[in-house]
Amino acid sequence: EEGVHADLAYLHQVQAFIRRIAPRAAPADRALLTLLDGHLSFVSGEHAECRATLAYLENDGNASAMARAQARMDRLLCGVLATE
Repeated sequence: EEGVHADLAYLHQVQAFIRRIAPRAAPADRALLTLLDGHLSFVSGEHAECRATLAYLENDGNASAMARAQARMDRLLCGVLATE
């Protein structure tokens, strides 16, 4: 259990770094960073945050078709996992 807490702490540090650099990134890179941010929310079990982040990305014209498709799949999985 101690390892899980350390892993989640590291995950959140990576996520904070992504959120800090994303606004200054090129638009296409920003879309990829947003996808990574949403995926880290998914991995850490923060399903509402995952869905909100990825819903935004699905409509981002700067995101590639592949990034938008991955965002849709991850968002759907977050919705399934969040359902009791």
